[in-house]
Amino acid sequence: MTASVTADLAAPTSTKLSVRNLSLSYRTNKVRHLALDGINLDLAEREFVAIVGPSGCGKSTLLKIIAGLADHTAGEIYLDGQNLGDASVPPGVGMVFQNDALLPWRSVKENVRLPLVINGVPASEQRDRVAELLTMVNLDGYADYYPRQLSGGMRKRVALARTLAYDPSLYLMDEPFGPLDAQTRVRIGGEFLKIWERVGKSVLFVTHDVEEAIALADRVVVMTAGPGKIKAEHRVPIPRPRDYEEVRFTDEFHEIRQQIWHELQSEPLPDTVKK
Repeated sequence: MTASVTADLAAPTSTKLSVRNLSLSYRTNKVRHLALDGINLDLAEREFVAIVGPSGCGKSTLLKIIAGLADHTAGEIYLDGQNLGDASVPPGVGMVFQNDALLPWRSVKENVRLPLVINGVPASEQRDRVAELLTMVNLDGYADYYPRQLSGGMRKRVALARTLAYDPSLYLMDEPFGPLDAQTRVRIGGEFLKIWERVGKSVLFVTHDVEEAIALADRVVVMTAGPGKIKAEHRVPIPRPRDYEEVRFTDEFHEIRQQIWHELQSEPLPDTVKK
């Protein structure tokens, strides 16, 4: 299942996202630190790839660089075959992070409607689309509520509905369920899996939860401790559609989990990594 990761340096045209030789270094107190070292990663159309790795390995930083929210010092990023260069947030990219970033002065329906307004969707279509999205994330009846009136899990679903309203072709997700309690996290993860299998967009998903990564993804990428490199990747041979909870009891799931845990445990703890 495990394979070392190598990549052709030419940008492939058949992939949705291609990261080539991406590195990030920075200077503190006259000492240069290497945060990311030669990352090569491809994401196909409609593929779900999860990234796991030790704390501080640069998973979230990698996602921010792809999103145009952070700089890199070497390498290139291609989206649909186009070099992104130093562009800001690329068009067609939707981001979901730990903080749901809902506008507290707007109701649920107004938060979800916002991308439709920005994208110029006719007002006559916005109401039906918002209603459809709220049904998709199981929030019927909450359209007029405000974020402060919702639980953490419900706010996450509103944030997901808002991203779906934007209709990106690529989702970048950084620990989107991280702040939730364990029970809510499993429930929201299961709901998200059903939604993704319905819309079928490309997803790059960062998580600390190995089981979450396997249950959701087509492929799990494992990073080393800092400076972050890609250590291995595992294709998940569990057919879709999946039951988010039931897949955890399969032999394939346990085999991949054991391999990934072994790879992670062989990495040094964050405070022992040489600077």
